[in-house]
Amino acid sequence: MIAALRRPLALWILSLGLSGTVQGAWKVQQLTHCMGGTSDSPAISADGRRVVLVSSCDLVSEQNADHNRELFRWKEGGSLEQLTHTERCENREPALSRNGARIAFVTSCPFGEANSRHYQELALFEAGEVKLLTDTAGSAYEHPALAPSGRYLAFLSSADPLGRNPDHSQEVFLFDLAQPGKLVQELTADEQSACQDLVMADGVVAFAGNGKRGGTNPEGNFEIYAASVGSELHELTRTRDCENRDPELNRVGNLVLFRSNCNLTGQNLNRYSELFLSRGGAEIEQLTQDLAEGVFQPSLAGSGLRAAFVSRWGRGFQNPDHNPEIFVLDLAAGRPELVVETKNGGNYGPRLSADGRRLVFYANTNITDGNDDGSFEIYLAEEATSEGESP
Repeated sequence: MIAALRRPLALWILSLGLSGTVQGAWKVQQLTHCMGGTSDSPAISADGRRVVLVSSCDLVSEQNADHNRELFRWKEGGSLEQLTHTERCENREPALSRNGARIAFVTSCPFGEANSRHYQELALFEAGEVKLLTDTAGSAYEHPALAPSGRYLAFLSSADPLGRNPDHSQEVFLFDLAQPGKLVQELTADEQSACQDLVMADGVVAFAGNGKRGGTNPEGNFEIYAASVGSELHELTRTRDCENRDPELNRVGNLVLFRSNCNLTGQNLNRYSELFLSRGGAEIEQLTQDLAEGVFQPSLAGSGLRAAFVSRWGRGFQNPDHNPEIFVLDLAAGRPELVVETKNGGNYGPRLSADGRRLVFYANTNITDGNDDGSFEIYLAEEATSEGESP
């Protein structure tokens, strides 16, 4: 179902208590300066040189004076630009293609004559124009996941476009954007169930769901599922009295990273929320251990070589106030690294570039002395390189 690894990774089982954090190994810059609003939900292109975000602030001179939730884009070497210009509605959950040129998002705004009733629809921004992909009265669309190639768009919806969702559960659907308007697949069809945490690689979809799946999940536990485009679902976990959430895929879809408080490998007896990795849809490895404060909001680089996550973990001199901080985990070297240590706030939503050497996140901390009012701002962290080393 999922292609086998071309080259196996040297993965270690990690205990963060033994990690060697190198403070100052990441350079951080603040991308937004927001007053009286919030900036969040950042997404990053594969090369790390474009960031799309959502903000209710007037980030570009007098273009968002009504403080609507709009999409903005940052480009390296340039300035912020506002992509949507709407009123009394909101735009959110941006998802990018590999080069950042195609942006899928959720909107309650009308564009042209479509969506005049402000339902929650899917839209696509490309070449300076916004196009609504759905216009279905009474149904909600959310959590778009765009394949790196930009061809396929997976999403969650309570709609019933193919006649397989009469109870309007939240199911997984797939668009082929090479065939405009064509809904090619409904991946799930479980009654009174919910699918969440949707992600997509090139031709592979993964998500967490609590559907009973014909009796294989009678308790309605949240399990991790994956499927190639046009194929049946593959169940990666089967557990009880715990949950598996937040799957992440590498670019080709043969690695699935997720968090779980289940004892999947016999090494999580404390049932902490730890990071796990499924390779090739079969073998599962536990990547973190004894992380009592938990792992949240994981991200996997497109290369599959690095992961990032949020945790309140702290031990000794590292994060003694147990603030929500961002860590980067090198899967080959086995050294989780604290990106930046902060106080009096939190850092959230890390998203890694393809090589894992850049990450974007949002925070209400004053990392660069440019956030005295404690607004949620967007930050870009880049791994510092030695002289003569290629970035």
